[in-house]
Amino acid sequence: MSKLFPRLRPVDRETLPSLLSRLAASKGVKAPDLALDMGFSFKRLLTQDDEALERLQGWGKLSDDELAQLRSWTGAHAGKVTTLFRGEVFGSRALCSPVVRGCPICLQEDSAAHPGDPLAAMAMRGHWQLREVTICLRHLHPLVALWEEDDPVKRLDIQSQLGRIADYILDGSLRQSQLIPSTYDVWLDHRLETGEDPTRLARHTLYAATVFCRLFGGELLRPRDIGYRQAEVDLRAAQAAGFEQARQGEAAIRQALEELAVTASRALVEAPTAFGWLFVKLSHDYRDLREFDIFRDILREVILSVWPVAAGEFLLCREVSERRLHSVRTASLETGVGEVALEQFLTEAGAFTPGDDRPRSRRTFPANIYAPLLAEVASLVTAISLAQAMGASKGEVEALIRGGVLTPRTQNASIKLKWRIQDGLALNAELQALAVPIPSGGQGWERLQAASARAHMPVGDIISAIRAGELQVGRVAADEGYHGFSVLKSSVDRWRKARADHAMRAVDALPGVMSAAEFARSIGFRDKGRIEALIEAGHAEALETLHPVTRRTQLRMTEAHIASFHEKFLTLTTMQTETGLHRNSILSLLRTASVGVFAPEGLDFGPIYLRQEAMPVLLTASGREKR
Repeated sequence: MSKLFPRLRPVDRETLPSLLSRLAASKGVKAPDLALDMGFSFKRLLTQDDEALERLQGWGKLSDDELAQLRSWTGAHAGKVTTLFRGEVFGSRALCSPVVRGCPICLQEDSAAHPGDPLAAMAMRGHWQLREVTICLRHLHPLVALWEEDDPVKRLDIQSQLGRIADYILDGSLRQSQLIPSTYDVWLDHRLETGEDPTRLARHTLYAATVFCRLFGGELLRPRDIGYRQAEVDLRAAQAAGFEQARQGEAAIRQALEELAVTASRALVEAPTAFGWLFVKLSHDYRDLREFDIFRDILREVILSVWPVAAGEFLLCREVSERRLHSVRTASLETGVGEVALEQFLTEAGAFTPGDDRPRSRRTFPANIYAPLLAEVASLVTAISLAQAMGASKGEVEALIRGGVLTPRTQNASIKLKWRIQDGLALNAELQALAVPIPSGGQGWERLQAASARAHMPVGDIISAIRAGELQVGRVAADEGYHGFSVLKSSVDRWRKARADHAMRAVDALPGVMSAAEFARSIGFRDKGRIEALIEAGHAEALETLHPVTRRTQLRMTEAHIASFHEKFLTLTTMQTETGLHRNSILSLLRTASVGVFAPEGLDFGPIYLRQEAMPVLLTASGREKR
């Protein structure tokens, strides 16, 4: 065994190539030559060959713990593209870079603490290798690029590489301004040193956690109006921002991703653009690494809750089993229904609020809830096609529509495809079940449309009477479809008379003396709207009832309501009746006395006056005429 080097002990976090280089420098030889003297090649040490490590341990009088620490901070090959570092598996590129970085102050202090040959004193620390480490926490100094070399053997010949830049290190040329460490920097250093992690990231590998924090933070900081390929985000700021959110756990990560999705509101912004490099890297670079699955799952769930992804598409390395959301655009493409028409149907169904100004590609709705509507809308037809399917004329279908028997799927008049064929066929089937056979050209029968026109009754009323058993429907066997149904003329006449009698009795039974419209005419108002406005404003009283014939709401006034009106108000008609004065005389007297119409707060109720203001003027004038 050759001479030992007891004064050279491993520095905290030192790597194997670094220690070998310092031993060689202290001996005054090259590192590869010293390795050969020890009985192994320099390359075998770099690959951590067991025999090479055993010989180095013996020559350097290294304890088992010292050797284990050297190996741990150096990193060892763990697979095709992975490295075992500090007890955790990392992607090899996270540790093996052509650019070798370090803290120049650490190296300068190494040399100062051991005067003599600086190359025997300056030690390379293992954590400097890790791409995600950017600062020396001991000196608050950024890690700087010391040298760059593609060949791994030349790159890790520390003695040779440091020899070229030793003067720059010693004279302070490589020093830079101090940095303020972030909580991310402290967390990462502590976890590398101890393996402990008090945050929610403890369940993740350090490789996955650090990569995610960097990518995630980059998206949190990227301006939304700049494409991710053009955006430049500070690395340390990205790491810190991503860590502050991710340390809180999966719920906080999801919330932040959802907020990013909301800001990506432009029509053409899809998930890959909205989440930039985070999406790209999780989809491609890290697609085979299971430790990223949790982050992929969170991002996938956010995307599926915001974007209309179709079943069968691959999203973040997994096939989408079912569509969760549709947009107006994707639904239009699937159904073949135009976007404008489809938007109207969906708005009426409650999928959107009126006035929603989001782009149609981002105006989304639950696919499963509205699947029946989409299927129905895709099968809607024009009124002409409905008539053909029913075996009806265009006029017959239009009468059924006016009568409320057939209702459109939307009230938008500009949409033509809004009728359900099944509604027409269901009506035919219903009438067929109630119909009795009649001979062709049967006497006394008339088509439903003809009966409606002759009786001046909506066809909907006639069909309601058939359903109620008040009219018998018949059908000529040779006539197919709706056009073949008929009713007896005599039955229609009896039904019409009975209906009119019932209506009259019902009207007579209404509460009150007269309708508001009738009262308006009685006081000289041709426009019933003025009385209705007076009642609505609370200045007059009336009852709200349902008219038995028109089925519309009607205002009716009782004797008490009418008396109350007359006690408070006068019109030109009632003033003429009560005073006997001519209309022109009344208007002249009221003008002279400055008595104006009743118009509280500028409201226009027409030529109506307050009795207490108008009548004293009129009574005085009327008394003079009588004398």
